[in-house]
Amino acid sequence: MNCWVPDSLDVDAVFRGYGAKLAERVVWLGHTVFTRLAVDPRCRDTGMAPLHSTILRRLLGWRYLGPARELAESIGYVQRDRSYSAGRFSQSYSIGREYAHARLVQYTLTDAGLLESIRRERDRIANEQAKRLAEPGSTITPEVFARLKTDIDRLKIDADVQAWTPTEQIVIDRIRRRSSWAKVCEYGRLHTVLTSTPRRLRSNLHIGGKRLTAVDIGESQPLFIGLALPQDPNHTKPTTHNTATATTPLMLHMPSQWGEGPTMLHAEPADLGDWLGLCERRGLYQAVGDVLRVSRKAVKEPVMAALFGKPHHTSRASRALETLFPATWEAIQELKRTWGYASLAHAAQRAESGFIFGRCVRRLMAEHPGLWLGTIHDSILTTAGSEGIVHDLMADEFEKLGLNPRLTVERFCESDC
Repeated sequence: MNCWVPDSLDVDAVFRGYGAKLAERVVWLGHTVFTRLAVDPRCRDTGMAPLHSTILRRLLGWRYLGPARELAESIGYVQRDRSYSAGRFSQSYSIGREYAHARLVQYTLTDAGLLESIRRERDRIANEQAKRLAEPGSTITPEVFARLKTDIDRLKIDADVQAWTPTEQIVIDRIRRRSSWAKVCEYGRLHTVLTSTPRRLRSNLHIGGKRLTAVDIGESQPLFIGLALPQDPNHTKPTTHNTATATTPLMLHMPSQWGEGPTMLHAEPADLGDWLGLCERRGLYQAVGDVLRVSRKAVKEPVMAALFGKPHHTSRASRALETLFPATWEAIQELKRTWGYASLAHAAQRAESGFIFGRCVRRLMAEHPGLWLGTIHDSILTTAGSEGIVHDLMADEFEKLGLNPRLTVERFCESDC
């Protein structure tokens, strides 16, 4: 089994000084951090990868976890954030400054115990995902997952493209070897090598020579937040997975149970229609910007921080949202106070997944079986020349919900589109 190590790390010296078992676990720890940074753009932005202590203990072994972490830190390879807060079981790890920008090379693991632990952990993850996909009402069914995984594995990247960072090197290598990753999180989002590919490299991707295009939903995050508000935030707990149950606020993937629009919400906030209407016109951020007398671009990040932050944190953006939409803002705050501040983001992700996978991707698979499909969360990708099919179908599905948001086409390579 191969793993990545910086070419500037003297692995042989670590072996001679500390023995093969400990040295290989240090190598694997660094590989895990590099891979997590490549897979998750949020980690890549911060340079920190949260790793769960239980998983590390299963992989490295309880006897070796502590010594391996200490050795990795002592040689400046993998650094650990030792801060702790109650209820948190993941510590953040980063690559030391000396190795963070080095070119990576392949190293072959030989320790039988470590290899067996890695195999068992991969089997556990695969089984857990299979169960999640098979749950009744899952927006990403095994059939949808298999189709998208097959299409993602067909991705190619230009032969002359060069990696600027170690994480880009991992992404490019996976695409070239057709060894991409695909994982469905518990809130219904699909994470693949495509979602992990840095924006600058997307213009180098192609399917049989055809470049990619994406159909994006304007102001999708506040739009899906509006659709995801529970019927009664005082009594209805958001679901902890992407299963359609009676507690799901808006079952986008089960339209037969609902009417044609969000007015079917039993406890709809009085101004939710205004919220959704502004999202349709791509005007919610601008409305907040007008209140604060700043540009739309300047207000987007503060609005996101207000929406997804803790309910007791106030800011100029949160006060502007409360002024513009008092009933909807109170429903948002009550949801976060009752079920935790992360519950709003999770509910919105389930609503997004219900629309993208439960409605659009399933229909595209049925009506256009030969169409190449990919997703980047709230965007559906296809090859140049086929974006009109995706655009029109997404617009039709929104129309069934009584909505007409702006859909934009992003061409990753204008010269080929």
